[in-house]
Amino acid sequence: MEFRNRTIFNGVPELQSFADRELPMKLAYAVGKSLRRLSDAFEFIMEQRNKVINRYAKRDDDNNSIPAPNGGIKFEDGEAVETELEGLFDKVTDIAIYSIPMDDFGDKFKPTSAECAALLRFGILEDGEEE
Repeated sequence: MEFRNRTIFNGVPELQSFADRELPMKLAYAVGKSLRRLSDAFEFIMEQRNKVINRYAKRDDDNNSIPAPNGGIKFEDGEAVETELEGLFDKVTDIAIYSIPMDDFGDKFKPTSAECAALLRFGILEDGEEE
């Protein structure tokens, strides 16, 4: 499946916390296998994001980044940072996802709305409906 890097960046932490739940074996396998692949992409996106941030960070005399009042980092060129990060997050990454039909679980599995949305967003659960 193809995902925008933004979706991976925002969704993988949500899936990681979900993966810690006790799940039916079939779902645990699908989540684990898919999460491993998504996590590799997430780590690469984080590395690229950090490179952009480090490239534009304002530095003090000791070459340490200068913190911003809001707790972030001050930048030499905030627009360039925003443009580069938007470019990174808008890129599409193709990831093989292990999918299983939602109907396989019946009443055995009761996800929250947010969990269900994440599983559907990443294609781990198939709901049988066409987009």
